[in-house]
Amino acid sequence: MPPNETWRHHRAILQQHLGKTSMVQHQITLEKHSRTLLSLLFRKPLGFLEHTRHAIGAMILEVNLNYICFYTLTLTEIHKSTYGLSIQAENDPNVAVAERAVELFGEMLVPGTYLVDILPFLKYIPSWFPGMTFKRKANEMKTHVKALKNEPFAAVKAAMKAGNASPSLVSTLLESQVSTNGSVNNGEGEIDEELIKSISAIIYFAGIDTTEAAVQVFFMAMILYPNIQKAAQEELENVIGSNSFPTFKDQPNLPYINVLCKEVLRWHPVAPLGLPHVLKQDDIIGGYFIPKGTLVMGNTRYLLHSEDVYGLDGDVFNPERFLKEGVKDPDPAFGYGRRVCPGRYLAENVLFIIVASVLYTFDIKAEGANLPSLDFTPGFIS
Repeated sequence: MPPNETWRHHRAILQQHLGKTSMVQHQITLEKHSRTLLSLLFRKPLGFLEHTRHAIGAMILEVNLNYICFYTLTLTEIHKSTYGLSIQAENDPNVAVAERAVELFGEMLVPGTYLVDILPFLKYIPSWFPGMTFKRKANEMKTHVKALKNEPFAAVKAAMKAGNASPSLVSTLLESQVSTNGSVNNGEGEIDEELIKSISAIIYFAGIDTTEAAVQVFFMAMILYPNIQKAAQEELENVIGSNSFPTFKDQPNLPYINVLCKEVLRWHPVAPLGLPHVLKQDDIIGGYFIPKGTLVMGNTRYLLHSEDVYGLDGDVFNPERFLKEGVKDPDPAFGYGRRVCPGRYLAENVLFIIVASVLYTFDIKAEGANLPSLDFTPGFIS
């Protein structure tokens, strides 16, 4: 989306409801789902990838149900639940529906994945023609995305009409309608219903794969660096004791856990090249002329492994580097400038509560004697 008035409305709403101060009221929900994750890990430890993905999806969904009711659900389900949607502990069909859309979305985010990125005229060739896989996948994704955007939005409107809608960003904006043409005023200008749908749906799209990948990096690091795992567990034991589970109230007293989360984001950024950007105007960088309209990728991994900033041991997982004076936080992991991820505080909170809860409860070890390799997957999300 170009940086126009519509884009500014997107950002304003997302920053208001996913900002740092707004996260406080979501923390009980995150703690609840972290306990469910611990139960699943205890019952079936080798399913940790599946469990963590589902837990993160449930956290994102339920957190946003307090403000954003956007997920595929029926009117009957809205009537049944205080929040409009109850996420099953395992194999939730709603989560499965959205995950296919996210999978397709991730494929399409990588520039050059399909030949049409290089030869735009191919978009005019019918989908039945050989080699038009991108069109068939685009149509499939369109079906899922339309359901993700339209069905819950319609359900919220129906619930509002019946007088039993849950508090949500969607219902708040709809209640604030100030004109007869279906538009909503957020204090800066009018936005239509299509924009409300997009704002709510993008939170799941942007959050599920990236946060899950970060948690996977955490698991790998703990297996490869058991001394760091032990140090983190000792801090948790000293601060929390043995009669409770970690909560966000403990976070100020857990400096090692906090820097461990930062190192997870720095050591292997889950989007090593970030999102593709396009130049609005001609530019010169390092003596190179880059014309307007050029596709530009930011080398996030390079920035987070800079020897000048993080030392010579950038490939080593070492949380203690952030305990030194003047070491920068891994902010590039969330993008740059005006397009920095508006959901970063939600992601950081999810990562903290999962890291603290899992380390407090379990030892993380490889199955058998073989340690995992550092062969990360290619693609937009690694």
